[in-house]
Amino acid sequence: MKPIIYFIIFFTPFIAKAEPKCPEKFKSEIVFENGMNVLRLSSSSSEIDFKYDDARSFSENFAAVKVNGKWGYIDTTREITIKPQFDYADIFSEGLASVILNNKYLFIDRSSSFLKHGNISLPEPFSEGFASVEINGKKGYIDNSGKIKIKPQFDYAYNFSNGLASVVIKNKYGFVDKTGRLKIGTQFENAREFSDGLAPVRLKNQWGYIDTTGKFAIPPQFDNARNFSEEFAPVETNGKWGFVDKNGKLVILPQFDNADNFSEELARVEIDHKWGYIDKTGNIIIKAQYDTALPFSEGLASVAIDGKWGYINKRGKIVISLLFDDAKHFSAGLAPVEINGKKGFIKYPSCE
Repeated sequence: MKPIIYFIIFFTPFIAKAEPKCPEKFKSEIVFENGMNVLRLSSSSSEIDFKYDDARSFSENFAAVKVNGKWGYIDTTREITIKPQFDYADIFSEGLASVILNNKYLFIDRSSSFLKHGNISLPEPFSEGFASVEINGKKGYIDNSGKIKIKPQFDYAYNFSNGLASVVIKNKYGFVDKTGRLKIGTQFENAREFSDGLAPVRLKNQWGYIDTTGKFAIPPQFDNARNFSEEFAPVETNGKWGFVDKNGKLVILPQFDNADNFSEELARVEIDHKWGYIDKTGNIIIKAQYDTALPFSEGLASVAIDGKWGYINKRGKIVISLLFDDAKHFSAGLAPVEINGKKGFIKYPSCE
């Protein structure tokens, strides 16, 4: 008879590591860095060094930062990639950013090489391959090689969108195409850029929407109107804001003291001097309770009460406590925040 062999197997239970509960807990300390004392806040997911005089949100994985009076750029590792040397630095757009060096406006690429162009001033970020610039008091457009593509002739010129750009001549607004042809004549009292094929324009003190041929898709009837975003646009009637769809139908009746565009399926609205958020049916998802609130970005929105800023998620839960003097939107998993006049970058929270 063969012996019976018994195997005893020991199982080690797998215990998932629980994420910390929101809002994240921060501890503060003063560290000595680059010859100066720096406030550092640390949590389970982030370490914020408040070492910048100023900072902008990330765009195309670069953020402009100001150190000792000069602007440069960091990447998403929060390391300096373009050393602070500029008197001014804008965001990167389409691979280029405008800066001021030795009292001259220039464009740089992400390797800090300079784009060759003439003596320009007041440039706007690149959009659809063109940037509005001012030369001798008039606005025109350059392309991303620095060449003038539309000669300076306008009192003001805005960004291209949907192949058209709003321009101003003698206080009247119209639209040019990328050849510089005035495709929609200067006839409006005001105009905003195209989005989703429609642009808000004001005529006889009423706002409506035109299509890219210049025809009214939604006749002038509103006291104010903003751009379309996620199929809806905020409009104002008799002091109250609601939302229209691209057919001009009021899908959310005017009832708010103010309203912004939808972003990530939610729109911020103001009720009795407080801000909250609604969904696309007009239901209040996060009640109006904040003194200030910004649009959602990467699933979080910065909000403020009594001058202190933090972040909430789409359920209205505070995930980063309201402890900052200022807080901007998240981009590339990072957001600039401020305490006592100094700025740093907070990482996206890992708490639940």
